[in-house]
Amino acid sequence: MVVRQGIVSRLLVDLWTERVAEKGIWLHLMRTNCSKPDVFLEPETLDLFFDLYHSLPSVLSQLALSCLVQFASTRRSLFSNPERAKYLGNLIKGVKGILENPQGLSDPGNYHEFCRFLARLKTNYQLGELVVVKDYPEVIRLIASFTITSLQHWEFAPNSVHYLLTLWQRMVASVPFVKSSEPHLLDTYAPEITKAYITSRLESVPMVIRDGLDDPLDDTATVFQQLEQLCTVSRCEYEKTCALLVQLFDQNAQNYQKLLQPSSRNPMALSIQEGRLAWLVYLVGTVVGGRLTYTSTDEHDAMDGELSCR
Repeated sequence: MVVRQGIVSRLLVDLWTERVAEKGIWLHLMRTNCSKPDVFLEPETLDLFFDLYHSLPSVLSQLALSCLVQFASTRRSLFSNPERAKYLGNLIKGVKGILENPQGLSDPGNYHEFCRFLARLKTNYQLGELVVVKDYPEVIRLIASFTITSLQHWEFAPNSVHYLLTLWQRMVASVPFVKSSEPHLLDTYAPEITKAYITSRLESVPMVIRDGLDDPLDDTATVFQQLEQLCTVSRCEYEKTCALLVQLFDQNAQNYQKLLQPSSRNPMALSIQEGRLAWLVYLVGTVVGGRLTYTSTDEHDAMDGELSCR
C-alpha cells in the first residue's frame, strides 16, 4: 500500500492547482511546462487515472479521482477546438465507465471526489460542447440516475450534494444559449431531479422525528444554498414542478387539518405534517422566487400565482 501511495503521489507531482476567487466561485487552474498538450490528449493518459481508480483500494482510488478533477480543470487555452472536443470525449468516456460500474462510489471519499469531478466538467465546458459528445445521451441518463439516488439517500454525504446540484443548475441555466441541434435532454431529466429533491425532503421528515436524526432544516445555510440551486433546475419544464408542488401542498394541508381535530390528536403525526409543510413552504418560496423577468411567460406567471395563493 505504501508503494501504491508513492506511485499515486508521484503522479500528482506535475499537477499544480491554483485557486482563484472570482464572483464567489473557486476556479481550479492547472499549469504545465509542456509547450504542447500532447500528453493530455493521449487517451492513455486519462485511461491511466481511470484504471487507477478502478483498481486501487478506496483509500488511494480517491486520489486518482482527485487527479481527474484537476485534469477536467485544464485550461481551455491549452487546446484548439478539435483537441478540446477530443479531450472532453475521453473524460466523458471515463465518467460512463465509473457510472456503469458504481461499486467504488459507495466509499464516501470516492463519492465526494466524483461529485466534484462532475461539477468541474460543466464549469470548464459549455453545454453546447457536451451535447455533441458521442456518449452524451447515455451519460446524462446515468448522471441523472446517480443524482436521483444520491438525493433519495439524503443522510449520506450531504456536503457532496452541492456539487451535483451545481452541475444541474449550470446545465439548465445554459439551455437558452445552446446553438447545437443535438438534443440536450434536460427537459427530460431536470424535472426528475426536481421531483427527487422535493419528495426525498418530505420523506426525510418521519425519519428525523421518529429516529431522532439531525434535521436538515436546522442547517439553514445548507438548505438555502441547495434551494437556490434547485430554483434554476425547477424552472425547466416548470409546469411539472408547479403541478407536483400544488398536489403535495394541498394533500399535506388537508392531512394537517384532519389532525387538528380533537378526535384525531396524535402529537407525532402532527409534528410530521408540520415538518412536511415547513419544507413545502420553503420549496414554494424558492421556485416562485426563481422567476426571471426575461424568460417569464403568462403561463408561468399564472403558475406562480397558483403556488403563491397556497
